[in-house]
Amino acid sequence: MSFLDKAIRKEGLRLLPLGSIVEPAQPLRIEPSEGLDELVESIKASGGVLEPIIARPRGEGLYEVVAGHRRYLAAKKAGLNIIPAIICVMKDLEATMVALTENIQRREMSDYEIARVLKTIIEKTKISQRELARKLGKSPAWINQHLAILDLEKVFTRVNTLNKLTERHARVLLSAPEGVRREFARMVEDFICLLYT
Repeated sequence: MSFLDKAIRKEGLRLLPLGSIVEPAQPLRIEPSEGLDELVESIKASGGVLEPIIARPRGEGLYEVVAGHRRYLAAKKAGLNIIPAIICVMKDLEATMVALTENIQRREMSDYEIARVLKTIIEKTKISQRELARKLGKSPAWINQHLAILDLEKVFTRVNTLNKLTERHARVLLSAPEGVRREFARMVEDFICLLYT
């Protein structure tokens, strides 16, 4: 039985006032509000948030969003007062792993955002890539390919550009010689800048 199953059995589902919820100290996504308006409209149309967030106690009657950050932001924007939540007591690493797993499953994070979180987890916990892959239900190659994206920080100057690249784009770029890689990076940044402005 997972710690989440235990938490649900122990705490059950609760309705939390939005005023008692604080955002995570370091949200996993760089742009968590991307596409938020559609979610706001869906919440308004359905009369509320249908899927509970996962939150952990932070003391003094406050809770921190662990999973469901976009649902929380959308509920606030929609003018709701309460949100369904599963309360789980968990350490920082567990909270990060739950948030990362949810975002991977929902495909809500860019490959670059995933790479940054993987690197942070590895650095903070000294966990091996193989063990991290096992915990996330991914292959060690998947972890390695995502971490390789971070090598492109040397050639791209805009984080927004890195957010638009997939790990497959990164593999192609990283296979090119350094000079060619820099020229491709400049061209890609110019193209993305034109495309999104």
